[in-house]
Amino acid sequence: MKKKVLLYSDCNLFGGSEHVIYNIIRNPYLKEKFSFSFLYRYSKLYQDKVTELNYSQYCDNLYSIHLLTNHTIHRYLKSKITIRIIRRILFLPFYILETVGFYKFINRIIIDIFIKKHHDYAIVHINNGGYPGAYSCLQFALGLRKYPKIRTIMQVNNLAQSGYEKIDDRVCSSIDKFVTASKNARKALLLKRKIKSSKVTTLSNYVEDVAIQYDKGGKEDLDDGTITILQVALLQKRKGQKYLIDALKILNTNSSVKYHLLLIGNGECYNEIKQYIKLQGVEACVQLLGYRDDYLDYVNKADVIALPSIKDEDMPLIILSSMALSKPIVSTDIGGIPEEIINGVSGILISPKEDGFSYRLADAIKKAYKERNVIGENARCRYEECFSAQSYAKNIIRLYNE
Repeated sequence: MKKKVLLYSDCNLFGGSEHVIYNIIRNPYLKEKFSFSFLYRYSKLYQDKVTELNYSQYCDNLYSIHLLTNHTIHRYLKSKITIRIIRRILFLPFYILETVGFYKFINRIIIDIFIKKHHDYAIVHINNGGYPGAYSCLQFALGLRKYPKIRTIMQVNNLAQSGYEKIDDRVCSSIDKFVTASKNARKALLLKRKIKSSKVTTLSNYVEDVAIQYDKGGKEDLDDGTITILQVALLQKRKGQKYLIDALKILNTNSSVKYHLLLIGNGECYNEIKQYIKLQGVEACVQLLGYRDDYLDYVNKADVIALPSIKDEDMPLIILSSMALSKPIVSTDIGGIPEEIINGVSGILISPKEDGFSYRLADAIKKAYKERNVIGENARCRYEECFSAQSYAKNIIRLYNE
């Protein structure tokens, strides 16, 4: 009989860490051993994505839970009211309610009621964007303390930060195992949160072998006559889009070959990045494409993949997908990225230190394109050796059955 697993996630947007859950429920080797159900904090954006990706095909049960949060209210006010001072005045009472802990109190009750109704799972796998990450993930762990027979896993998808240290001991006593995708993230949990090393394990992420979707010999250029650089990422300051735009300008100023930049993704910095493109005078060679379900088609056709993140990265899945598609990748030596890419072999890594960053980035892109065939082949080999669905499933099975 298959063990029942409940997966829980709390995220406003369907970002990279959400693909961890999506990959688990679709993994054919895991589906032979476990039956999965999925619970998520409701937001319309997230639910639309769950429906679009047909989660119901892979899960026995799908649940959504409505929790109090100011994020939706803030987004609504920002979309309807342009005058900042009026927005802040209207938002103030909601801010006070959150600050005094009213939301946490109500959300804890809601979570406890759900757990009481659905405590027949052998394993609960909490998918947290970081640590402490989403407070509801911590509350979910605390709610499971009443059910010691349930094996509780918390996935930590980024480097640990400060906050809520007072409840660390209680959360840790509720968690059987913390899981990080990289050794760097594990180290951050141990040092910043003082979690016992025996409680933390590292399992590298994986992505499906997307190369089987494409004819390797028939790749097309996205824009004939130019070198196409592609970034697939949330539009956030930490993802380094402004540095990438600067690097593009440097390349086009100092080269007879023209470079073109495609930015796929959405996020809070969309308007800021759009204005920056105009300020730098590169509108003709940069395209903001927004979120795209067919982003892998663009990865497959691009010349160089760039992810110049400056902070808060663990093990980006877009890098693994690009490796599977034999693409030369330029990124930074932060978080778990050096555990994905062997610098100078299966990609090029640079320091994100601000002084000269854009120039280093431009040089790395130029080198990656020049050596794209060798780097791409090495990237594919590393993907096959380290990040396959089968090797990941073996590790998860061992984790669940400990």
